[in-house]
Amino acid sequence: MRTPLAAAPALVLGPPLEAGVWLTHEGPGNPHAHHWGSGVVVANGHTTIPQRYAIDFFGLDSTGHAVRVERNQLAASARTDWNGYGASVFAVANGIVRDVRDGEPDQVPLAPLPPPTALTERGLMGNFVVLEIAPHVYVHYAHLQPGSVRVRVGDRVRRGDVLGRIGQSGNANAPHLHFQVSTAVTFEESEGTPFVFRFFERLGTATLGDVLDRSRPVPLDTVPACPHRRQLPLDGDMIKFP
Repeated sequence: MRTPLAAAPALVLGPPLEAGVWLTHEGPGNPHAHHWGSGVVVANGHTTIPQRYAIDFFGLDSTGHAVRVERNQLAASARTDWNGYGASVFAVANGIVRDVRDGEPDQVPLAPLPPPTALTERGLMGNFVVLEIAPHVYVHYAHLQPGSVRVRVGDRVRRGDVLGRIGQSGNANAPHLHFQVSTAVTFEESEGTPFVFRFFERLGTATLGDVLDRSRPVPLDTVPACPHRRQLPLDGDMIKFP
């Protein structure tokens, strides 16, 4: 049996985040990522993988670490100890805001999370923005900081406009940006869509364990910055947007 392959080119997107170093965690290329393994959603007779190409972006400092405290202090860390917390989140293309939520509180870093109330945007993503950039093409930004969302449903935005800031609201155990593109404004009955970024530099690879342990060297300086154009970063890549 032959499996048909999509012939259309992948979407080309601008940077979703401000300049800096970011770890692409649980991203494409990892078949064991929770975006795939627990990402199959059955609703109203439809089986989809909304997070098929999703990425969790964790902010890193100049040494390649995600937090400013030692590993034995992680359990007591504050959100402000995490390097990505509060970073600006950008529109990756011109579009129209189709759904927004703000006002949900941030979680406590690394604390146990209650079970989600539902496998929906409002049950999982805390504060979020959903941007329609083409017919049946929706960009989802999740776990935003409460009070940071700058747009409302119906607003027209341009690539590079600030939508909000990284937080830890919803089903998130540490501050990060959950980013995905899909075929519907809702989470359920939505299929993940492939995309590439217009440009980024790849600075090496690391695991989440590497970037959470300040005593562990992260090889940011041993790999020359490698420019990538119209490509998708893979799980574990450390990248820098312009």
